[in-house]
Amino acid sequence: MSAVMEQLLTLIENGKTINEISTIMNLSFKQIYNLITILENKGMTFQRKYYSDGTMLYILKKDLCFKNNHGNSLVEKAIITSPKETEFKAAIISDLHIGSTYERPDLLDKIYDFCIKKGIHVIIITGDIIDGITFGLDHLHDNHFDQLEHFLKVYPFDRNIINVDILGNHDLDCLKKKGLDFEKFLETYRHDFVNLGYRQGILKIKNDRIFLFHTLDSDLTNFPSFNYETLKKDTLVIEGHHHFFSYREFPNYTKICTPAASDISKYSNSDFPASMLTIQLPFNKSGLYYQGTISQYLLEPNIIRINQFDIDLSNGRMRTNAPILNEEEIPGKKLVLKK
Repeated sequence: MSAVMEQLLTLIENGKTINEISTIMNLSFKQIYNLITILENKGMTFQRKYYSDGTMLYILKKDLCFKNNHGNSLVEKAIITSPKETEFKAAIISDLHIGSTYERPDLLDKIYDFCIKKGIHVIIITGDIIDGITFGLDHLHDNHFDQLEHFLKVYPFDRNIINVDILGNHDLDCLKKKGLDFEKFLETYRHDFVNLGYRQGILKIKNDRIFLFHTLDSDLTNFPSFNYETLKKDTLVIEGHHHFFSYREFPNYTKICTPAASDISKYSNSDFPASMLTIQLPFNKSGLYYQGTISQYLLEPNIIRINQFDIDLSNGRMRTNAPILNEEEIPGKKLVLKK
């Protein structure tokens, strides 16, 4: 981030009017407007306050209260399918912590290679895509701006893959500390991301839904946690934040916890290796799913399927198949294009 941008943000956060900023920085109003536009494109949101004497202030937003699609409501977005499609399949990853020393961009490349080989066109991410500048972790950059630029450099791209994401507590760190809205940043720079917002969101497929969730800080105001009990019967909930795979059955939903596709478990001295999930959901004639298959894959040294679970959502049961070893390996040829 340039020194000019840093100075402008400092003056805004110190409550200086645009007249004062213009004088201090020796910039015209038009030049200030252009700088504000650049900052907004990077993910910042500014509220403008106007006064009767012609004074104008910029207020940098650092919370979620201003976002109309958050709070009590859930963001719901659909993946459009053709009438001929009878099954939905996706890879599921979480807790990438890009920007920390626990990131594993090489594993993301492997995941993309795997999806290309298997004809998987959707990757679901359940939060903590980036790390923020958080206490206790070592970071590759000392500021949020460089970390976001780093994300653009290391996260893979393929023209036939889209990412469906919710954002977690580490993604929120950029907004709380620097006013950088990572959701807005993704919408500007990565059009292959389908953003369902912070903490929670609904992915709609045909006439059914998958609920995505990630724990956020408990001190957020006007952002209540979603009430699970309002979910319709037989809902599948996929949750990030826990760094390891698990599942629980409840009266009206089944919850799958997504493992980390990074080395973040080493931070807590855990032995959970980096892994990912895949999901296959067949649909009936009404466009609803009641059964499916979850597979777990270790990500190194090769991608290997180690477990497979059959889901029966009609009665909330999950049956574990016999462990499968050395079943799948990534192709030797690198297929991922990075932009």
